[in-house]
Amino acid sequence: MKESVQAGLPPLALCGEADMYAQIDDALYFPQIELLDEIVHGYPNATFFLTFRSMEKWYHSITHWPPRKNGPYMRDRMIKFNITGSPTCGDGVEYNYRDCNGKDVPALDEFSGWYCNHVQRVRDVVSRNPSHTLVEVDIEDPEIGQRMEETFGIEKSCWGHVNANANIHPELNQSEVTISKFQQKQQRKEEMNANNADDQEDNEQENANNSDEDEEEDGSLEAFDEADDDYATSEDVEDSEDDASFFNQQCFKARTDTVSPSLYNNLPKPYINMGFPKMGTSSLHSFFKCGGLTSTHYSCGKKSEKCSLCTKYSVEAGLPPLSQCGKADMYAQLDNGQYFPQIELLEEFIHGHPNATFFLTFRPMEKWYQSLRNWPPRQHGPHMNNRFRKLNITGLPSGKGKNLEELSDWYCKHVERVRGLIARHPSHTLVEVDIEDPDIGQHMEDMFGIEKSCWGHKNANAIMMTENMTQFDMVEMHKHYKEEETAEMKAQKKEENRLKQIKHLESLSPRRIKRRMKNGRWPDELTASKVES
Repeated sequence: MKESVQAGLPPLALCGEADMYAQIDDALYFPQIELLDEIVHGYPNATFFLTFRSMEKWYHSITHWPPRKNGPYMRDRMIKFNITGSPTCGDGVEYNYRDCNGKDVPALDEFSGWYCNHVQRVRDVVSRNPSHTLVEVDIEDPEIGQRMEETFGIEKSCWGHVNANANIHPELNQSEVTISKFQQKQQRKEEMNANNADDQEDNEQENANNSDEDEEEDGSLEAFDEADDDYATSEDVEDSEDDASFFNQQCFKARTDTVSPSLYNNLPKPYINMGFPKMGTSSLHSFFKCGGLTSTHYSCGKKSEKCSLCTKYSVEAGLPPLSQCGKADMYAQLDNGQYFPQIELLEEFIHGHPNATFFLTFRPMEKWYQSLRNWPPRQHGPHMNNRFRKLNITGLPSGKGKNLEELSDWYCKHVERVRGLIARHPSHTLVEVDIEDPDIGQHMEDMFGIEKSCWGHKNANAIMMTENMTQFDMVEMHKHYKEEETAEMKAQKKEENRLKQIKHLESLSPRRIKRRMKNGRWPDELTASKVES
């Protein structure tokens, strides 16, 4: 699952197909904790499960599993590997499973608190995504077999004790219990030891030497040195405190009454999107192109220059922002993910294009944040949210944007600023588009006379859009975006080299400039003011 997410795919994309994924952790790395958001957003129609049992019995079970004479047991490994939210013996302490080197081993209440927090987080995340269903199962409920039969149509006789530790469950009829391969192997060893008392010492030594092998066969534990210490949960993927009132603000909701019906099919051009990347910019671009209008996205003009650069150059030359960007009906994305004309040049757009129709796009902040964290869809970063944190964008200073709330606050303030400025200039119209509104296609058709079938999801990240995609489709999409990203990086590198060259040329002495001009090695875009002076 970790490899799937690192490749920009949904968590289960590389895990084979199954109806039920009953245990996804290995008791060292917990995808249900570390990748919870990815799982929820990557599988929008999945049914999730939470299982429950008496905390005393659970704690007793993890302190005796695997069933062998000497540890470490599951509880001890959970302590050692510092799993998100789990009890530990403290950072930097050399581990000893019996006493944590003099410190008390975390007890029942600490492990129970860990599970309680996880349950609350799962319930909360699933409740915010109504397409999901959460099934909660009390495995010790005497009626659970009947309930599972009613819920899934599977005979209740299929429910029973599986993989139970005989050492701590003597009350169970072991003939009716399905045991793990690990326990079977342990039983065979015990029988062999009983028949070969003389070899007892050798067998015990063999058990010790093969402990790591046994653990891997158990299917829930791996060797200590297999843990990926580099894959720690960083601050940018931690859940920020959920504040319902914060996300209920009007800045997160598209208004449907900003366009007068009298303007339908007659909204003045150009159309300029003031929204942010990964908020439906490609959908806008494709919609208007499908409707026969000219549209640009990221690149503007015949030379395919970035819109972010041509708007900046236009303003620096004392012209309206789009003057040097070619002519189009729709400018669907102005920024390049680093420089944001819709922020830095907002007033210039409003004053320089007095009859333009502006757009703001909206989607749930959780999904936008998830999209930023996985774009571009590649195995290793940086991803878009990481880049934002390194830049110094107006409203998002360097170092900010480490979590959902900080990025959401940035967008909220931008929305309020756009609404406020346009409200003061009645020659403009602001169209607000909720890209996840099921009726948005019809709404766009009403306003622009373009068939609603032209509206759809474009440039979707495979990790976010999986309902109708095969794993082959997702891998192919990943390859496509990899190629797209490579082309983008080459263009960016070319532009950086061009700017370095210009800077170098401008630093030359008048004599060298004159010689270069004579030899035809002076770019036409540069003046020769130093020579003239």
